[in-house]
Formats: sequence, C-alpha cells, structure tokens
Amino acid sequence: MRKFLIMLMVVAMASFLFVGCLPGVTPDPDPDEDVAVTGVTLVPATLAFTVGDAPVMLAAIVAPEDATDTSVTWTSTDRRVAIVAAGVVTPLNAGISAITATTVDGGFGATCVVTVTEADEPAPEPELALVGIAVDPEEMDLFKGESVDIAEEISVTATYEIRGFDVDVDLKDCFFLTKNSKVATVKKVVSAEDTTVTVTAVGVGIADILVEYEGKFATLAITVVAVELEKIVVLPEEMPLFVGDYDTITSVTAHYSDETKDEIYFGDCDYKSSDTDVVVVGKIFSEVSIWARKAGTADITVSYTEGGITKTDIVEVTVSAVEPDPEPEPNQAPVITSAAITSGTVGEEYIYEVIATDSDGDTLTYSLTEGPLDMTIGETTGVISWTPAGAGRFDVGVKVADPDELFDVQDFKITVTAPTLIDIADITGVTAPVTGATLDTEITATVQYTGAITWATEAVPGTPVTGVFLGDTVYIATITLSPKAGYTLTGVEAGFFTVDGETPAVLNVANSGVVTTVAFTATAATISLLDIAGVTAAGVPVAGESLVDAITDTDEYEGTVEWDPAHEIFAAGEYKATITLTAEPGFTLFGVEADSFLVTGAVATNLINAGVVTAIFTCPE
Repeated sequence: MRKFLIMLMVVAMASFLFVGCLPGVTPDPDPDEDVAVTGVTLVPATLAFTVGDAPVMLAAIVAPEDATDTSVTWTSTDRRVAIVAAGVVTPLNAGISAITATTVDGGFGATCVVTVTEADEPAPEPELALVGIAVDPEEMDLFKGESVDIAEEISVTATYEIRGFDVDVDLKDCFFLTKNSKVATVKKVVSAEDTTVTVTAVGVGIADILVEYEGKFATLAITVVAVELEKIVVLPEEMPLFVGDYDTITSVTAHYSDETKDEIYFGDCDYKSSDTDVVVVGKIFSEVSIWARKAGTADITVSYTEGGITKTDIVEVTVSAVEPDPEPEPNQAPVITSAAITSGTVGEEYIYEVIATDSDGDTLTYSLTEGPLDMTIGETTGVISWTPAGAGRFDVGVKVADPDELFDVQDFKITVTAPTLIDIADITGVTAPVTGATLDTEITATVQYTGAITWATEAVPGTPVTGVFLGDTVYIATITLSPKAGYTLTGVEAGFFTVDGETPAVLNVANSGVVTTVAFTATAATISLLDIAGVTAAGVPVAGESLVDAITDTDEYEGTVEWDPAHEIFAAGEYKATITLTAEPGFTLFGVEADSFLVTGAVATNLINAGVVTAIFTCPE
C-alpha cells in the first residue's frame, strides 16, 4: 500500500509539474489588465493512506490558466486525521478529513477527501491501473467565430493496465483547459440532463485543448481559420431595356467560405459599365440605376471588397431601340346581340330590351327606324315599350349607333293577338275559417290567373284583418284576381266565379276579377266553462276513495284524468292529476288563457290555448 501511495504522489506531482510547464497553459499575464479567477480543481479528488504512509502532494489547477493571481490557501477539516501545507498532505491518525484549496482571488474552492486507516488493517487492492487516455478525433477545424459543442463530436477513452481493456469516459468526469485562449476557449457545463463542452474559435491559429481524466492527459488540436469571401451574386443576372428606359439592381449577396451568405448594402459596392455609350450606371444611396442610352449590349461589373478580398459579378444588359407606337385600330361598329320578342297581346304592355356590344367601348345610342306610332325606345337603355290596342302584325326596326355613326340594325315583326277570356270559374285555395288557423293571403294559382285574399269580419267589413282566425266570428274574403299573360277578365259575366264549390255565397261584377264572399260560417267559440268538475268524487281527495279516470262532461268539453302515483284508492300524501280536455263541436281551446282552469281542492296550471291541465292535490290522513 505504501508503495502504491508513493507512486500516486509521484504521478500527481509529475502531472502538476507537467501542466505548469506546458507552453501556453499559463500564458504570461497581460501587464495592462488583470485576469480574474473563475474556478479551481484538485487532482486527485480522493486520497487513501495507512497510518505512517509518506505525504502526498495535491495539484491545485486554477482556471483560467492565464489568471493573474493563482495562489490558494489550504485547510483540513480534521487535523487529527491529516494535515496539509503548501498542498502536501500528511496522514496522522485513522479517520476521514476533507482537504480544501481556496483561491485568494474570488474565493473559489475544491476539496479532496482523505481516508486514513490503521497500519494493521489490510489495504484495499487497487481496482485497475489507469495507463492513459485518448481523444478521438485528435484534430478539429473551426471557422473564426464558430462555437461547437464538442461533447457531440469527440469521445474520450481510458486504457487500464489490468487485463488491458479500454473504457469510454463520461465527459462530465473530464477536465478541459485551453493552451491558447486567444485562438480557442473551452467551457464545460454539467446539468442533470447532459454535459456540454463548448469550444469557441476566437482567433485564427492553432490551440490545443488539454483533456484530463484521473491524472492522465490527452490533447485535442483545434485549427481556426478565417471566414473568407468566396463570391458575390448580383440580381438580376440579365436586364433587357429599351432606349430611354432604366431599371435597378435588386440585390447583391456575399457568399462566404463557411457556407453562409449575407445581403450587401449597395453603397458598399463599386459599379462600372463596359460601354457607357450603351448604358450608364448610377449609385444613389440605397438604389443602383442602370440607364439605357442607345441600342446594344453592355456588362455592368459589380465589385465588393471585404477582408482584403475583392469579388465581382456582372449584369448583362441588352438595349433595344424604342418601338414606334402601333397604328390605332379602326373604329368598329356596334353589334346587336339580343333576340327580338316577336309576340304580344292586346291590352298588355310589350317590353323588349335591345342589347348591343361595342369592341371600342363607345357610348351607344338607340332609336326606332320603324314601328307603331305609340311605341317608344330608351335612347341610352334600348328598352322598347308598347301597349297594343288591337290585334295584327307590326313591323319594327331598331338602330344602335356609336359617336362615329357606325351602326347596326335589327328588323323584326310583332304578332299581336287578342287575349283569351278567363273561363276557370272555381277559385281554390281559400280555406274556410278555423279558430286559431292562419288567414290565407293567396289563392291557388291557375294557368289563367293568380289572386290575393283580403279578410274582414262581418261585424266590421271595411277593415282588413290579419293573423289568425278568432273564435265565434263570421269572416268575409275579398279575392282580387290578376290575369296571366294572354288572358283577360274583359267579358267575364257577373256572378261567374265560385269559391271552393260555392260553400259561401260569392259575388263579382261583370268584367272584373274582384270576388267577394258574402259570409263564411262562424268559427268555433272559445271554451268558457273554466271550472273542471268531477276530478274527485267528493270534490277533494279522501283516503280510501277510488281515483277517477274521467271528469264530468260539459256542453263545451269532455276530459280524461291520469294520476301520479297511479293508486286505485287515495292514501295520505300528494297526488298529481293530468287532465286532458277535448273541445265539443262548435267550441275551441284556442283563446284559453294560461292557468285559467280551476280544479276544486287543487292548484291547477295550464298553457295558453291548451287543454292539458295539471292539478296538485294533498290527501289528508
């Protein structure tokens, strides 16, 4: 055990001296600026002694390596077990003590746990002897300004002496240190989820990243190169122009060696025309204009310099002579596109809208070249209007003209016939009034006419009514017929029309379509007997009395009763009777107000215009 501890002390001291002597690990401090301490690590992190073993030196590695003040102070939590001086740990007695190194600058600390056992206790056998570690890959290229998490790019492998096998090392157990922070920096962050080791390329050159694991070291060589301008791309690539015209360059884009690109401000570029007789180029703030002077071709060369590197691209410009204005198309005459209406009926208005188009979009004027004297046409609308006074065949001519008097004509004949006398006498669709029903407003149309219905009561015949039919009321219907095209009421005799088979008396005068019914039968009367009798035999529920299933009939209605609960005889408690009323002929429930029915010994409710009554009883014991 003593030999093993002596060997471990030698290795630790050698590692400390090796790290301290490596060029670039602790660069000379900047005489003009102090570099603050950011942390400290102890190597090794644990020590095991037997009482009487030789002292071992701990290595305190202060970060960053170029910190101005790298001095530390040393303490032991149990000086009876082990003491420390200048990093040298001396075991005294069996026990455990924590040796801590604290930086003077910033107060950062790191701890090594020291275990001391009695001399007669068997020393634990070493598990494995670590021979060395290796980093794969050993080299990495970065662009200046690029940051990479090398935890995703590299692996660290530890090789052990016993049985000669390799083990992958978790990067969270490794220590990373840059030997040239002016070229590349390294930062390790350990969280519960993962470990990141970020290398940032800050300057062009080569920097070694020192990787330490359990006192063994390996190196990752970082080569940082500058990001250089590779090319520029100017749009548009080609520009066709006519003499006297101009256009602008839309964009200039820089492409770099790290495969990035960036839009270039127009003002940072230089522009040159290969033939200023053909095109000239001008740069005005955020716009670059190219003016065409004469027919020909020329290249506009765009130059951009960055980091001492100049790249160019060209815009190929083709200038054509100005084309003369084309000869105007000759004016075209308008064209009538509508088909004429060639039939009419005596006494009925004839309407025909003439439709014409003009390819020049001219304003058109319409006129009649031939036609009946009382026929008219809209000068700007082209609508022909005429009411024939007699039958016959009439010649009509229409002209449509543009402002240049180019025109089109349409000639046609209109055949006018006398209308057919209406001969359908029976008017259908007039429903006899029923209390609560909606009043009809139109008859059932026929092929000869349509008709509107106006209702009034016999009591006030001159006042129209709407809505629904009221109970116990006599109604009169006035029907106004409108002949369809080709039909006429002229010639219809007085009293010609009937209504739904002459159920009511019907009147109409000769040659008229106004038909009046004398009177319909009176509608049903609203029920007025609101006190419902016979729901219970004694007028109120009596325990032991049988439940009835029908009320006492009246001249206005009859009714049935359903009980809940549905007992055969009353018992003490609450009962609900649902009474359904049916109106007798000549009577209606329409017009009955809500909660108007009464039931002796109960609280009764009903909806408006409804005969379902709910009565709540309480039967005493």
